[in-house]
Amino acid sequence: MKLLAPILFTAGLTFSLQSTPVAANLISSGDVLPIPANPSADFFVGSSGTGHFTINAGSSQTNTNGRIGDQAGSNGTAIVTDTGSGWINTADLFIGSFGMGDLTIQNSGSVSNTNGKIGDQISATGTVTVNGTGSVWTNNAELFVGSAGNGSLSIENGGAVTSTNGKIGDQSGSQGMVTVTDAGSSWINNAELFIGSFGNGDLIIQNGGSVSNTNGKIGDQAGSDGSVTVNGTGSSWTNTSDLFVGQQGTAELTIENGGNVQVTNTARVGELGTLNLAMGELSALDLHLEGVLNILLGDQPAGLFDIGNTALLGGTLEVNLLNSFMPEVGDSFTFLYANAINGSFDHYLFPQLDQGYFEFTSGNGYASLRVTAVPLPAPVILLASALVSLFAARRKSSV
Repeated sequence: MKLLAPILFTAGLTFSLQSTPVAANLISSGDVLPIPANPSADFFVGSSGTGHFTINAGSSQTNTNGRIGDQAGSNGTAIVTDTGSGWINTADLFIGSFGMGDLTIQNSGSVSNTNGKIGDQISATGTVTVNGTGSVWTNNAELFVGSAGNGSLSIENGGAVTSTNGKIGDQSGSQGMVTVTDAGSSWINNAELFIGSFGNGDLIIQNGGSVSNTNGKIGDQAGSDGSVTVNGTGSSWTNTSDLFVGQQGTAELTIENGGNVQVTNTARVGELGTLNLAMGELSALDLHLEGVLNILLGDQPAGLFDIGNTALLGGTLEVNLLNSFMPEVGDSFTFLYANAINGSFDHYLFPQLDQGYFEFTSGNGYASLRVTAVPLPAPVILLASALVSLFAARRKSSV
């Protein structure tokens, strides 16, 4: 009997350890306070020094404002991971307030707050990654990526972000960058999306990612600079109202390799805007062109405008050729369908062909480029040559 008791005790202990579920954890190190968190107070990860904080295994935390990398010189890192793990900020969340902040939401973790600010102040740098199906960041009000400082947001592998207004590069001097990549990854804005509000903003939608909003505005205010790229089959940007490319600032929209942009009402390309159409598609009720339309031609079907009502043409039509592609006399490329096509381009920039010349034609609800043996009138050729030199000089000076 003296030998039996220890054996039974050991077996019982082993059974108990195997049956105990993994404990939920809130793990902190360095400059993290207060511990434990106070639901009625702010929570700091890197208040003035370096701090690390992890929420995992189904645990959760509630506080008012969340601040990662709060003061100048601070460095904060936060991770929210695993199904059921949540960080609830009943007020705002700052990732890089004055310092450096980094937030990762993964493996079906979730974060919620009122306003979200990545790179809030001039001296700040903030980075957020939302990775994996079920991983969610909910901004119940606005989301700023580069509020006054530098901010970047990556939504990948099925991650999801929601907000009311989205602003990338909000204030003058700010720099914001958002990448939405992979099938199922999404950024849903219930109101407007600004890419370069007063600052510099870039948005990349690729590999099946999706973004949606009411009005989309690229290069919104004077002095701003915005750029959007929609790349790849299944990649989409949905504007349920209007789209402005270069409203008062400089702007560039590139739709390529099967990417799709949808506009419920009017797509407008202002005088400071450039729209690059490279085997992608833009659909809208109306289209107003005043800036630069760049069409890329190759051995695949050309990019396409599908306009339900009226296309009003103006500005500059620039045509480029993909790699070594060289069209021949008789080739025709239709790139615009509309119920009515009004106006005409002010300038044309055509590449030199081995044989034949490009001719733009419109009417009967479509616009196309055709290669003809008849050259353009000399003044048009000279104008095109002068504009090529002007565009080359402008691009060189902007580098």
